[in-house]
Amino acid sequence: MGGLVCESYREPLGEDLKPIKIVHLITELNTGGAEQMLCKLVTHMDRKAFRPLVVSMTDRGPVGEKLASEGVPVLELGMRLGRPTPAGLLKLCRLLRKHDPNVLQTWLYHADLLGLLAGKVSAVKRIVWGIRCSDMELRNYSPLTALTAWSNASLSCFPDAILVNSEKGRQVHEKRGL
Repeated sequence: MGGLVCESYREPLGEDLKPIKIVHLITELNTGGAEQMLCKLVTHMDRKAFRPLVVSMTDRGPVGEKLASEGVPVLELGMRLGRPTPAGLLKLCRLLRKHDPNVLQTWLYHADLLGLLAGKVSAVKRIVWGIRCSDMELRNYSPLTALTAWSNASLSCFPDAILVNSEKGRQVHEKRGL
């Protein structure tokens, strides 16, 4: 999130600059690659420049506990894994309106879709999707995950940016329509 994003979101506050408020939305906070990368990113952010808030679509999980122990606020939507709900969407919309982030950074397909919907409804200034895989065989996943990936391809013109963790991931997702 270096220099490309930072300066354009800062708002003057006298001699100082207000920190950039970033909500990170992720499907869950169990021990996985995306979850570990989120933890590394958020715990190493300059807290004078950034004010992170992590939101799990499910529960806090072990990574959420670690984040909380490092002083990072962690909130939970309480949904079951793989089962987004209208109540969870409404809860996320309320949370986004309350915290009014400069950026909503989503992590993984389900969070990308839910975050886009909630972010647009809640007038979040910038929505950034996070693609953390290169070539998932969608037939090995639930039909809902495949539908979510297809929906994301159809809606991929709406986030302000899409971050990928590899060149291969970018190529695969471009072929899928993102």
